[in-house]
Amino acid sequence: MPEERYWIIHRRTGTAIYADRCGRPAPPALHQTARASVPVDSLVARVTTSARRRGNVALFLDHWDPRDWGDAAFARMAAAGPLSDAFRPRPLPPAHASTARS
Repeated sequence: MPEERYWIIHRRTGTAIYADRCGRPAPPALHQTARASVPVDSLVARVTTSARRRGNVALFLDHWDPRDWGDAAFARMAAAGPLSDAFRPRPLPPAHASTARS
């Protein structure tokens, strides 16, 4: 199945999803939240659904911008584990799973 790659960039002011271009996030953001406290799952569900409609699988990479997070960025990336190491399908909570399948 063809894949589409996306970066989830976490900043102190919010979260944005960018398409991947040659291993880097490609502006402009496809979707973004206004606040860091807003869950990113609804954005991920939209991107996942859109990719599935095109017959592709959406892969995500979580990244905490060191310019915003400083030393905490590396701790957050370590806590995210595989989602910050490589592009992977991002699991959705059960409430969003039905949305992503449609």
